[in-house]
Amino acid sequence: RYSHVASLSIRPGSRVPMHCTAGGRVWLAWLDEADRDEYFVRNPLRALTPYTQTDRAQLEAALQRVKAQGFCIVDQEYEIGMRVLGVPLLDRAGQLKATLTITTHASRLSVDEVRLRYLPALYEAQALLRPVLD
Repeated sequence: RYSHVASLSIRPGSRVPMHCTAGGRVWLAWLDEADRDEYFVRNPLRALTPYTQTDRAQLEAALQRVKAQGFCIVDQEYEIGMRVLGVPLLDRAGQLKATLTITTHASRLSVDEVRLRYLPALYEAQALLRPVLD
């Protein structure tokens, strides 16, 4: 039997580590270096799954890619089987106000399929939401 629920451990209001979630990585990518350093002092990197990125230098490189490409895919880093795609929601001034993410089970779509199938829809939603973020 297949459940469409991707995660039973995340509920509304849950607090999860930013380094291993797509929405969190988008937020981290948009922070300046000093604020990001401060975050990691308060929240040391720890592995939640065998796939969780815990090397700070590699994570910083990933965050630079996220900001440059305008989206983030996190593959099973928070929870085994959970694959997440996220985009930033920026106001007209370019300030990050929120993130928009979609989660699927890793058995359903490859990382490339997630990107190809859902990124255009997230970008469309991002454009439609921009005027209301001011």
